[in-house]
Amino acid sequence: MLKLDPYLDNGRIAFLDNTLTINDQMINTTSGDIVLFEGNKIIIFYGNYTGSYTLLGHLNISRSELSELLTEDEVELKLEIENK
Repeated sequence: MLKLDPYLDNGRIAFLDNTLTINDQMINTTSGDIVLFEGNKIIIFYGNYTGSYTLLGHLNISRSELSELLTEDEVELKLEIENK
């Protein structure tokens, strides 16, 4: 479980124990984007922002639903990786 801290008034950030390979590009994030930042941080955005990130995925829920979930006092994230 990763604890998500507030990030830039429009997202939540989790700090990883390990550094992952990055493929950063300047992107305009939208609500629901999940990005890797500096190889050791995962950010979930519920607002727009432009920055250099590695896009990991996207949550397909409404901006208002995501904002409601991510603005709670304590937010945790569980990630699972499937090998295909």
